[in-house]
Amino acid sequence: MTTSTTLNTTYQDIFKTENGKTYLSALPKLEKITSGQSFLYRQNGAPSMVIDIRLTNDIDAAYLRQSVYKSLQRYPYLTSQLVEKDANYYLSKNDRPLIVAETDQLRALGSDEVNQHLIDVTFSEKTIFIAYHMQLQTDAVLCHSLKRYFITT
Repeated sequence: MTTSTTLNTTYQDIFKTENGKTYLSALPKLEKITSGQSFLYRQNGAPSMVIDIRLTNDIDAAYLRQSVYKSLQRYPYLTSQLVEKDANYYLSKNDRPLIVAETDQLRALGSDEVNQHLIDVTFSEKTIFIAYHMQLQTDAVLCHSLKRYFITT
């Protein structure tokens, strides 16, 4: 596994890992998405699923970002985006970095604000918010990723 100190390099390295290569090879075989389209709440859609984690200490932004990027290397499908083709939605690779931001506001999944990602990680003081599209069904993965964050801080 490669490591780096720059966001873009670290993010792009996700697709060079064994898991990343497996993810990329599986993408062309995926069928269209038939549920959860309303969770792209750009205007009138429903709010996303959100995990709200409250800690006793302030969050270290650098450690949280590092944990998120390590998790993306292990679970590269979390980097997916939905693309529309002939009125159908498909999961697709997303080359844009996931932006971990300090804010207490939820951001629209699938929007430019989150680089078209189906997951968004934000934090404020002692709280981490993880919003995700139901298509990813990531409860177990996210909990594992967070455990890694807590172990390293």
